[in-house]
Amino acid sequence: AGAEALPKKVGHSNFGLLYDPMHLAIAGEDYLGAIETLYPQICNVLVQCVRPADEGETPAISHAGKDYVQPRINENPIQDWPAALAKLKQLGYDGWVTVIENSWPQSQRKEVAFRTAEYIRRLWEQV
Repeated sequence: AGAEALPKKVGHSNFGLLYDPMHLAIAGEDYLGAIETLYPQICNVLVQCVRPADEGETPAISHAGKDYVQPRINENPIQDWPAALAKLKQLGYDGWVTVIENSWPQSQRKEVAFRTAEYIRRLWEQV
């Protein structure tokens, strides 16, 4: 509710919202429903992925007593990227998309970022 009200309160055309479905999902929020609620204030979509950690895996993120690891975007993250992108495209989104993969080892970050961007581009064209 606060995120929805903030851009209206600021009241400036260059102030908008970062849509971060990963953090909405791990907080138990309806990250897909939030798209329509927050649109057209969304000016950036943040692409980073998590899935629940399996036993023995070192978590990248812990929230509310649950541990998560960061898979590649095509390795079953908790976010439904095809559904999220379809909704954004349906609404006419044409803003920024930012890929964040900084929790990966330094030697893998560039590859993961490029592969993630390729995957998002293909999904966008398919939806």
